[in-house]
Amino acid sequence: MQELAALERQLRAVAVTTPDKVQDIVKKGSLNIKQEWHARMRARSRHGHIPHLPKSIGYDVRRTAHGAVSTIGPDKQTSQGPLAHLLEFGSVNNKPHLDGARALYDEGRRFYGEMSKAEFGFVRGGL
Repeated sequence: MQELAALERQLRAVAVTTPDKVQDIVKKGSLNIKQEWHARMRARSRHGHIPHLPKSIGYDVRRTAHGAVSTIGPDKQTSQGPLAHLLEFGSVNNKPHLDGARALYDEGRRFYGEMSKAEFGFVRGGL
């Protein structure tokens, strides 16, 4: 019973502290995705295409009852922002580049590792 009571105390402590940690992790992950997406687009824009599109990529983080959510992507109010979907997903004339998807994929392992640390105090094997 003592072990069960200790586990209960640990779980209650995690429940209280996790929302702030989760929000910080979501912010950092969003920034990492934005920066990698920028870098991929900047590499492409060196060839004279879409020079202003990388500046359109941004993110917003919103706190929720259980942590935070983030929206990452182009601001369509900026110069060339409305063209982002054509490069990301392609068109009949252009193949998809998937810069945002690749940035998201690359951040996944780090994000889940940090979430695991915040929730359980360690990184689970395989994440």
